[in-house]
Amino acid sequence: MYLTQAYNYVIICIMSDIRRELAQGAAGLEAASNAAMTSLGLAPGEFAWFTGETRQPMPPQTILPESDVEVDSFGSRATFYGGRIANDVGNFVCGHIQASVDEYIPEGGKHQAGHHQSPVPYIPRLLTVKNELITVDTPTLNPSLNDGPVVIEGLGRDPRYRKTTTYNTETGDVTVRSGQLITDGHGGMYRPTEDRTIEQDAFELPDDILLPRLATVIRTIKSVSSMFDQIAWRNVENVSWRIQEEPPKR
Repeated sequence: MYLTQAYNYVIICIMSDIRRELAQGAAGLEAASNAAMTSLGLAPGEFAWFTGETRQPMPPQTILPESDVEVDSFGSRATFYGGRIANDVGNFVCGHIQASVDEYIPEGGKHQAGHHQSPVPYIPRLLTVKNELITVDTPTLNPSLNDGPVVIEGLGRDPRYRKTTTYNTETGDVTVRSGQLITDGHGGMYRPTEDRTIEQDAFELPDDILLPRLATVIRTIKSVSSMFDQIAWRNVENVSWRIQEEPPKR
């Protein structure tokens, strides 16, 4: 009984720390992205977006069997929307963010995100900040039973999978999604046509599924915050950026 009580106490402390890290990470991301906007001399409503990108070296690895093609770096990319493209391209307004963070897999492991991507020695994490929601997706071609709930994308044949976790910065709620997202299109372009997914309180998941999910969300938020921090400090050695002042003409 005492061991059970001690375990429950430890879990409660861990969850409390995680909730605090999520709140701090979300606040840090907002502060860093706004600091980057200010540092670049931009103001809400006066530009379409700016995009930052970082690259990190890694030991060269081939990405295809019997091929000379090697990958020797991985990186991150984040776009901060400024307001001039409001009600266009996904209804992104000032303060909304889309980012992709690559996490290096040590010891020669590889990850395949989809049918049109080769196995690579890093895992892509896709982050979206929209209104009060921060969503982190991990696309994968071969989900594990240990991954917990996943979203299945496609029309039934050659499905794609996503581990989707969302943090609500206003309420503190953390949810995961599962079920099927019907899409159409081809190549790398897919459009949702019917959403059959459901949302679930992440804290209902077993600890061995929940804790890695939450740790991934926190790491991804911090990685994007770090990129915006470097832009704010104009650290040209570690980050590059470009500004799109006007929306692209259709």
